[in-house]
Amino acid sequence: MKTWIIAGTLVIALSAAGASGAFAQAGSTGGTLGKTDKSISGGDEAKRPQRVRSTAKHRETTRVSACSKLIGVWKGALGGDIIYKPGGTVLGTIPVNEGTWSCGNTGVTVMWTKVPSADHCTLSSDGTLQTCTNNRGNSFTRSRKS
Repeated sequence: MKTWIIAGTLVIALSAAGASGAFAQAGSTGGTLGKTDKSISGGDEAKRPQRVRSTAKHRETTRVSACSKLIGVWKGALGGDIIYKPGGTVLGTIPVNEGTWSCGNTGVTVMWTKVPSADHCTLSSDGTLQTCTNNRGNSFTRSRKS
């Protein structure tokens, strides 16, 4: 009789354990525990950095934008007008002069031909002021007229 009691108790215990899922089949746990983005070593996967676009295109766009702000009429340091034209030509009214201008990474360079000299200028971000130094070491500013 004792054997039947032990067997009956064991059946009841196994039934209860089966109902609770304690003896669930391997691989069928019914859910995910913990982080799922771990590498094999157990650490979190490193976030891959976004691909950084080349800044060369940005610099070129910025340079072209700054150069386009240069075109127009500027008040010269001696009171006359400096006229920057599209295509790289420049005219000065006092003294009467002409030349070429170019725009690069370091600013604007004006090469005067009638009264030979060179001006190296930077343009303000709002496009209204040039700060220049000529090849003789003189510093001056030009302000936009139109």
